[in-house]
Amino acid sequence: MEIFNLLEEEWDAAIILDACRYDSFRSVYNEYLEGGELEKRIGATCTTHWLRSVFGEGAYRDIVYVSGNPWVNSLTAWDGFKPGEKFKEIRDVWEEAWDEQLETVPPSPVTEAAMEARREHPNDRLIIHYLQPHYPYLTNTIPEEIKMYFDGVDGRDRESKNYILSSLSRHVNQSFEKILGRSSFWKLRKYFGIKMKSVEEYLWRTYSVRELRDLYEKNLRRVLSEVKKLLDNLDGQLVVTSDHGEAFGEQGDFFHPCGTKNPAVRQVPYWRSTDRRDDRCEP
Repeated sequence: MEIFNLLEEEWDAAIILDACRYDSFRSVYNEYLEGGELEKRIGATCTTHWLRSVFGEGAYRDIVYVSGNPWVNSLTAWDGFKPGEKFKEIRDVWEEAWDEQLETVPPSPVTEAAMEARREHPNDRLIIHYLQPHYPYLTNTIPEEIKMYFDGVDGRDRESKNYILSSLSRHVNQSFEKILGRSSFWKLRKYFGIKMKSVEEYLWRTYSVRELRDLYEKNLRRVLSEVKKLLDNLDGQLVVTSDHGEAFGEQGDFFHPCGTKNPAVRQVPYWRSTDRRDDRCEP
């Protein structure tokens, strides 16, 4: 399935809601966003897949990227992809606003950074990347030993004393997940009493599908409240979309395994506002 290319669309500010399903967004967006048009698009399978697909070629010097997601950072290249060379500027919100208890970046610091970026760069395009509705969920507490991993992105797991060992362990686990299937692999680990390390496995073991969907929707509503606040302070053509969706048991998938063809993961929203031009682009 070919991923829709955000760069081929017309917009002044593009808001990325990480891991936002099309159907979940469609069911609640009217409570937060006024007017506009909603379409279903084909997204990626994970954030790194999306970044490579959309921004893999060229540099985009008219875009300021406000990033709550450590994969989009000004500090570190990963697997040959160099985010810091792609954009006019990256605002590393994740570096200062990462909440160690929640294991994520709450949405409000991203909103504040986006409004500051607009004031400082009135004539450039903005991409504002919120981590929500992506897990971990803002209404529950993650045990201290359960971590989000970013495979060496500066500021996160690279600082761990056991980085090399833990990275190797994750790669081995991911290989078994691909061979056995994620749910089957987690069932096997649970049967043998192997301790949980990843947020995904913790959530899968701890909550029912209905509970996961409820937590996910609360995350979505929380971030849409911030999006509404942000849109009230921006002019021009505005869009809200996602890099990928999220699965909750559909076709045996949970969350967003890279490479999946699952529609729950691949179908994402694309909402565009009624164009609200101001004078900032006038000579």
